[in-house]
Amino acid sequence: MRIALVTNIPSPYRVLQFNKIAEELGSNFIVLYTAKLAFNRKWKVKNIKHNHIFLKKTLLSLPNKSIYFNTDIWKQLKQIKPTIIITAGFNPTMLIAFLYSKFKKIRHIVFTDAWLQTVDSLSFFHKVIRKIIFRFSDAFICIGKKGKEYLLKYGAEKYKNNKEAFGNFNYHLGLLFMGTSEKSLSKDYFLLANQSFKEVFNKDHYVFKNIKQNLKLLEINRS
Repeated sequence: MRIALVTNIPSPYRVLQFNKIAEELGSNFIVLYTAKLAFNRKWKVKNIKHNHIFLKKTLLSLPNKSIYFNTDIWKQLKQIKPTIIITAGFNPTMLIAFLYSKFKKIRHIVFTDAWLQTVDSLSFFHKVIRKIIFRFSDAFICIGKKGKEYLLKYGAEKYKNNKEAFGNFNYHLGLLFMGTSEKSLSKDYFLLANQSFKEVFNKDHYVFKNIKQNLKLLEINRS
């Protein structure tokens, strides 16, 4: 398994999460950033401890908004040869990454922190784009109950009763929250993942060992 995650900038809270994922996946996890900074963010993140690439940036500036387009996204993905692509947005670069996953017939995962109130105000075009991508994606990562409601409304309903997808969803949420102050949420997500995986995998599957190790780390860090 080799994961390429395409996102906008290295924000402090995301870098902590990505560092934690990299501790487990090592060189099989790489983040492709569309920019080093956003015009409305002044973050200077230093402790990036995961494999990453800053894509070549072309910036379209609009009032109160910038749209990134990175001309080398296809080339970079071709060189990385991922087996899974995760996109954390819907700008042109993310859409190309999604199309690459379909062209190469590899898994695509949507990673979003949006919820209904932030999405319902978008244009018809933006909503249609989300519905199309959700329809042809393989799994989803969101934040909390409101994020799940948004995904279900916009096309992720077909995964509602898929135990493996639900287990992966909660497992990766557990990994993400390990790098935050909300470690109790991380434990809850790992336990939910464990429950789902028990219905689809044999008890000797490697994922149960990983969950056990992560729960042990949470207990050590809490003490």
